[in-house]
Amino acid sequence: MTQKTLSVLMLLIVSSVVCSVTFAQTGTLRERFQAQRLSSDVSDQTSIKARFADRLNSANKTQDRSSGEFLSNRNANAESLIISNSEKVVFQSEGIERVYYVYRPESFRADEKLPVLMLLHGGKGNASVMAQTVDLYEEANQYGFIAVYPESNAVEWNDGRSSTETGVSDVVYLEAVANQLVDQWGAAANEIYVAGISSGGNMTQKLACISSNVFAGFGVIASNMAENLLNQCETPQTLKPMLLFYGTEDPLMTFDGEESESPLASMAKGYGEENRLSAPESMAFWARKKSCTSVKATLLPDIADDGTRVAQLDFIGCQTPLRGFVVIGGGHNWPGGKNSNAVIEKLVGKTTQDISANQIMFDYFGLAR
Repeated sequence: MTQKTLSVLMLLIVSSVVCSVTFAQTGTLRERFQAQRLSSDVSDQTSIKARFADRLNSANKTQDRSSGEFLSNRNANAESLIISNSEKVVFQSEGIERVYYVYRPESFRADEKLPVLMLLHGGKGNASVMAQTVDLYEEANQYGFIAVYPESNAVEWNDGRSSTETGVSDVVYLEAVANQLVDQWGAAANEIYVAGISSGGNMTQKLACISSNVFAGFGVIASNMAENLLNQCETPQTLKPMLLFYGTEDPLMTFDGEESESPLASMAKGYGEENRLSAPESMAFWARKKSCTSVKATLLPDIADDGTRVAQLDFIGCQTPLRGFVVIGGGHNWPGGKNSNAVIEKLVGKTTQDISANQIMFDYFGLAR
């Protein structure tokens, strides 16, 4: 990746966000986003769909199992350390049996209240898959926080998209989990943080819209805001600190908001039926909600030779903190997570090792103490 390419990408990212932040507040949200898209000159840019088509088709031919089986089993080789040491909690929510896993650090004392980091898995995932991707066992013991892994009731969270609506409220379920953590597991009521990837990231944004009085902060990884969720988010109860992570080469949640051509995306519920904002528009949506006035972009050091660079976007003048990370060359992954093998990388893109989403969240939410 040349310095010139990096400079151009940085310019596009920052200009898109700044333009979105300052865009005139007229018309409906959807009209404003559509107008902004039409105002951009994209005639000389190659779409993300076209750039990924050959690579994804090649990956689909390389592996000898169906995409569905491949995706569901890619992390199923062994139980994670934190799940094997966690307590499995089963309870009734809206008359349905629900499950989550909770791990308290080895240093936990019954007379103390600890912060919580709750991680929401992606579509077709579960708590075990999420824990294998992001195993918080060592960090929970090192920093002294409670780690929680909830599970959706369906293949994806009821995350605000019309296609994932099941009639079972994951908001009610996750709020109940939060209440139980306070009442039974030694959680500090004002320090329950939630983060998620893909469908879990969309669910995290839904909680930021609807349940911001329950949760203390939000981390969104590889999840563009769904247009259907916008109307549910006109007036969030309160505004809490938020982190946003996006990859410019994400083949599922495409950076420019175009429909994905990935063979994995075609398995998703409601594929092709939902309109999504682009990554810059998603960041700008939250910047507007928080009344941010500007944004400062910084290209972070290239620590790992993994084909990615990271731009940090610090939003300024906001009512509550907002920070974004754009992984240039990054895919549909948890930054700093486990490296994928070659076949998986072709399907979901590169995982940057230049930053750790975990460590960023620990520092940002005050868990590293």
